[in-house]
Amino acid sequence: MGAFKYDKDILACDGVPLDQIAARVGTPFYAYSRLRIESSLAEVQRALSGIDHLICYSLKANSNPGLLRLLAAKHCGADVVSGGELEMALRVGIPPDRIVFAGVGKTDAEIEAAVRAGVLSINVESAEELRIVDSIARRMKSTARVSVRVNPVVDVNTHPYIATGLKESKFGIPIHRAFEAFELAASLGGLETVGVHCHIGSMILETEPYVEALQSPSGLVGRLAKTGLKLRHV
Repeated sequence: MGAFKYDKDILACDGVPLDQIAARVGTPFYAYSRLRIESSLAEVQRALSGIDHLICYSLKANSNPGLLRLLAAKHCGADVVSGGELEMALRVGIPPDRIVFAGVGKTDAEIEAAVRAGVLSINVESAEELRIVDSIARRMKSTARVSVRVNPVVDVNTHPYIATGLKESKFGIPIHRAFEAFELAASLGGLETVGVHCHIGSMILETEPYVEALQSPSGLVGRLAKTGLKLRHV
């Protein structure tokens, strides 16, 4: 599968000797395996085959423009958490309708940029943020597409500093208060409520927590549909 291998004591990436790259660009430098990236992406795509989905790469993991252009060419979207990441995603050719703006502590300027660009969704963390996004969108005479981030209260086997779906986690709206948050979002004239969002943490090596995390939002989606609010994205 390419990647990094030794060939006669010379380390190569995808068959390209790294000493040749060093001679050309100097050191230190970063080298990424295009074959490994494409293979991993294809594996995820196969797993989601038959399901209407969009893979949004998180720029906070690595915002190297070359990597992002490769993913954009493969029809991936972007998950951004700052105005700078939003600008980078747009610069490399990721369409705004494939960009989700997540993250806490968004500034007014960042929200304005997301509304102006017309991103797929601004993932909102609280009722207060819903009102802020609504106010900014109406001031801009526009409509902001939003998803409400809920906290599903799922314990995971990972480091406590990167577990974000616990009862005591500061992120998102507690699942028992989520319905009223969606009611608020639907009542605000500057918002179009398009989805529900949750995040339970990082470095999770088991599938069970993801299954559990989907159960609460799934029930919420059905309950909202009965009121006439049909979400497009989970």
